[in-house]
Amino acid sequence: MKYTVITTFHQAGLEQYGQRMIDTFEALWPADVALVIYAENCQPRTIRPNTTVINLLEASADLRVFIERHRDNPLAHGRAGPPEVFDPKKQFRWDAVRFSYKVFSVAHAAEHLSTDWMIWIDADTHTHTPVPMSAFDELCPVTAGLSYLGRGEKYHSECGWVGYNLNDPNCKKFIQDFVNMY
Repeated sequence: MKYTVITTFHQAGLEQYGQRMIDTFEALWPADVALVIYAENCQPRTIRPNTTVINLLEASADLRVFIERHRDNPLAHGRAGPPEVFDPKKQFRWDAVRFSYKVFSVAHAAEHLSTDWMIWIDADTHTHTPVPMSAFDELCPVTAGLSYLGRGEKYHSECGWVGYNLNDPNCKKFIQDFVNMY
């Protein structure tokens, strides 16, 4: 199986956490696992030959259209929401523009990568222990279309790590459905 990790961040994210994510990934992940960084107007440092940096805003016309369409929409920026559930202290939950970068980078990667599994990892993640190739047998089972880190029944799913089986047609349909919501 071939695995590729993807992530995205902007200049402030690169400075706050993105470079640490890259550095720890390149130091502790198996050399056969590629990393694709969807950078938003910034230039991270990389050392591995299979680490690729793509300018997300140049690569995804759909993202540019979405951002422009919602440039002046407070609802799409988390500044408002349905009164019965909107919590101003948790505005990020309603910030569709903020989270659109993740959705459109996943869609772009799924369309352009030749890999068995694409793994999304949030850019504020850092690796502290070597990751063995054997971990992927459990994290990315060949019989699954998607994989994520569950946190039991009391909590919402942890979507800072999501695996996509790009050999599964239902997975590709899921990604397209996700994009269509935007």
